[in-house]
Amino acid sequence: MTLLWLLLPALASVAFARSADRIVASDPRRSVWRLAVGGVVVAIATMTSAAIAAWVLVAQIPLVASLGGWDVGRVQGSADVPVVASIVGLVVLVVAGARLLVASSRAVREWRVVVDLHRSLQPGPRIVDASVDAGAAVAVPALPGHPGRIVLDRALLGALEPAERTAVIAHEAEHLDARHAQASTVVALSVAVNPLLCSLVRIHALAVERAADEQAAERTDRRTTARAVARAALYASTAQRLVLGIGSSVTATRVEALLAEPTGGRRRSTLLLILPLLAVVGALVAGARMELVFEALMHVAGAR
Repeated sequence: MTLLWLLLPALASVAFARSADRIVASDPRRSVWRLAVGGVVVAIATMTSAAIAAWVLVAQIPLVASLGGWDVGRVQGSADVPVVASIVGLVVLVVAGARLLVASSRAVREWRVVVDLHRSLQPGPRIVDASVDAGAAVAVPALPGHPGRIVLDRALLGALEPAERTAVIAHEAEHLDARHAQASTVVALSVAVNPLLCSLVRIHALAVERAADEQAAERTDRRTTARAVARAALYASTAQRLVLGIGSSVTATRVEALLAEPTGGRRRSTLLLILPLLAVVGALVAGARMELVFEALMHVAGAR
C-alpha cells in the first residue's frame, strides 16, 4: 500500500503535463503562473517520494541501522517497499540532483545576459527605440535597481501600423508586468528535477506568448493583435524567430487563437490545483506510513 502512495506524485506529474496543453488553450493568462507553481509542487512531491523509497535501502546499511536503533533484517519486510522501487528512487535522486545543477547553471547564464542588457541601456523611459536585431521586440525583465524595459527595433516599428505598434508594446509590457521570465525559470528548474514534466517547457513557452497576446488584444482588438504577431514573424530574421519563439507553427497557433472567440477555462484550470494537491497528499501519506514503520522497528529493537 505504501508503494501506491509513493507512486501517486509520479502519476500526478504525468497527468499534470498531459492536461496543461488543454488548459493553456482555454485560459492562457491564468495558466502561466499556475503551471509554474504547480510544476514546483509536483516536482518537490515526486522527489520526496523518491527519497522515501530510497531511504528504505539506505536504512539497511548496518552503520545507519546501528545509529537509528533498528534491526536491519526487519526493515525490508516492514516497509512494504520493493527493493527495485528503492533502487529506482535512489537513482532518480542522483539524476535529479545532476540535472538541477546543469539547469541552475543555465539559468544563471541567462540572467547574466539580462544584467548585461540593463548595463547596455541608458537610464530613461520604459520603452526604448533602438537599432537591434531585425524584427526584435524584447522585454528586459526587472532586476533590483533596474526597472523592466521594452526594447523595440526601429525598423520593425516602421513596418507596423499604429494600432499594431500598440499591440506589440502591450504584448511586451505584459511579459514584464506578469513576470513571465521568472515563471519560465521556475518551470525550467522544475522540469530539470522532474523529467516527467518535460513537455511543460514547450507548453509554458506557448502560454507565456498567448497570455501576452490576450493582453495586447484587450488594449487593441483581436484581429489587430493577430496581424501584429504575423507581421513580426514575417519581418524577423531566422535567428530572431528562434529567440522570440515565433516559429511558423507557434505563430500559426497564436494567430488562430486570436482570431477565435475566447473560451472560459475555470473548470479545466482547477486541475492545475487538484493534481499538485494529490501529489502532496501522496508524499505526505507515504512519509507518515514510513515514520510509523520505523517507530515500530525502534520500539521492537528497544524491547529486546
